[in-house]
Amino acid sequence: MKRAMTRLPFASALACALVLPIAACGGGTVPPTVYVKVPLPADEYRLPNGLTVAIHEDHSFPHVAVDLRYHVGSKDDPPGRSGFAHLFEHLMFGATRHVKANEFFDRLHDAGGRGVNAFTNRDGTDYHEVVPPWNLELALWLESDRMAYLTDGLDEGAFKRERDVVKNEWREHYDDVACGHVRGLMTNALYPEGHPYKRLPIGSPADLDAATLAEARAFHARYYVPNNATLVIAGDIDAARVRLMVDKYFGAIPAGRAPLSPPSAPPVRLAHAQTLAIEANVERPRVVVMWPIPAPYRPGWYELDLARRELIGYLNYQVKTQDDIAESASVNIDEGRLGSTLTVTLVLKRGESLSRGLSDIELAVKDFRKNAGHVSGWRDFSDDRIQPMVDRVFELEPITTRANQIQDYLSFFGRADSAQDELRAMQEVDPKAVSAATEYFLEDADAVVAFVTPNPAAPLAGRLQGGAP
Repeated sequence: MKRAMTRLPFASALACALVLPIAACGGGTVPPTVYVKVPLPADEYRLPNGLTVAIHEDHSFPHVAVDLRYHVGSKDDPPGRSGFAHLFEHLMFGATRHVKANEFFDRLHDAGGRGVNAFTNRDGTDYHEVVPPWNLELALWLESDRMAYLTDGLDEGAFKRERDVVKNEWREHYDDVACGHVRGLMTNALYPEGHPYKRLPIGSPADLDAATLAEARAFHARYYVPNNATLVIAGDIDAARVRLMVDKYFGAIPAGRAPLSPPSAPPVRLAHAQTLAIEANVERPRVVVMWPIPAPYRPGWYELDLARRELIGYLNYQVKTQDDIAESASVNIDEGRLGSTLTVTLVLKRGESLSRGLSDIELAVKDFRKNAGHVSGWRDFSDDRIQPMVDRVFELEPITTRANQIQDYLSFFGRADSAQDELRAMQEVDPKAVSAATEYFLEDADAVVAFVTPNPAAPLAGRLQGGAP
């Protein structure tokens, strides 16, 4: 109970500070000043070998979060080796020169560690754990050991075992899931040949089967190096002492080849709508519409993030209250540094028309766009913006998500203490800009549309069918 009370003021006080000045500003035409302060101070520096480090000291937490990000994701998969970055995420938990197989987990768990895990997306791979302050040195040694010495313990048997684990994940999360292949089919249609996002992070079983141990060793030497990594340490620590630990365990690791330039790609704009006819062994038809939108924190991003939150209300009104054709509706954004996507999904009632479902999506988007640009009085629109701002504040309360957010701030803003900049950008969103961004990015012609037709003879995950829906 005492622990919870020591952490409560961070989120609750900031939330009140956010709400009160904005709600009290009345019907003016100028956004109010951002009164709330969301400090994320960090000791930021770079080792001579290129490792970027951010140390966030906060003694209101009884533990320490360690987040090590390698800037290598599925965008960097070698040609014909989709899923390689994700496969390597699994290999990093294997044996090294100094640690036996499974010992990484065991030693951290025995030391009171929790949340020991990793994830790979299109842009990077994060490894994270939470440990008691007195065992931080163990966590840093283990992380530095697999950065420097993983390939010394990597053999053919371990490589094949982890490859089989990833292939099993493919079956569990894609093959054996209703409409599990729809997103991959849509992503493939959205991005042009050669675009780093055309492939999903999971990869394909055929590409994984073709991968070799020699390629894994080369991948580690190229990407798992200090000058391609960012280390964030946050929690109950002394920054000066942690600096010494970081230098002790990471300072002697040699830098890799010349720093990597992240892949670049122009914003995706389709010449015309792409329509996919898909059949799946599901009970109800579905309509899925995917639009390319900007990367996080780029022009149009905040407007479309707000639109996502508001659009679901218009969509539910259209497909449930007005026409009563859908079982469920959702609006989601998938973020990426080279561009994001906004996706609307309708699960229709049995027998309902796919074309009618698409028409209702288009009507909901147009109604939202029209109303977003004609908000009467600043007070109403301020109310719409408060929730995402409050959400961001509460997301920063847990030390684990705070460490991960600092990683994102370093990647997108170039400095850890960027929460204030983000909140200011959220507050300065203008209703007319929301309408304009929706009109520009959510055009009917600039989307991939998937019509999913039930077919008991088709796979559960879905497949392309020959004709139009």
